[in-house]
Amino acid sequence: LSDLSTGTQEQIFIAMRMGFSSIAMKGQSAFLILDDAFQHSDWPRRENLITQILGLRKNNWQIFYFSMDDHIRDLFLEIGPKMDGSFISKELI
Repeated sequence: LSDLSTGTQEQIFIAMRMGFSSIAMKGQSAFLILDDAFQHSDWPRRENLITQILGLRKNNWQIFYFSMDDHIRDLFLEIGPKMDGSFISKELI
């Protein structure tokens, strides 16, 4: 992993978290808290990452994503409402 970029490392770690969480929960829903998990990812990959994370909603998972990145916020605001109607965005000022 040390030879990979920061963004690629983060993508691997998020995939591992999602996999381990799904196994540990044995099909039950839970929640996932992410703090700028995609900040170091390439811009073209961010949309796919957000779609994958929000895909957990199909299994009734709650996703909390905290970000200071305007691009990531805008992608969530674009993709989230199209998913299943349960998307909520809050902005702290």
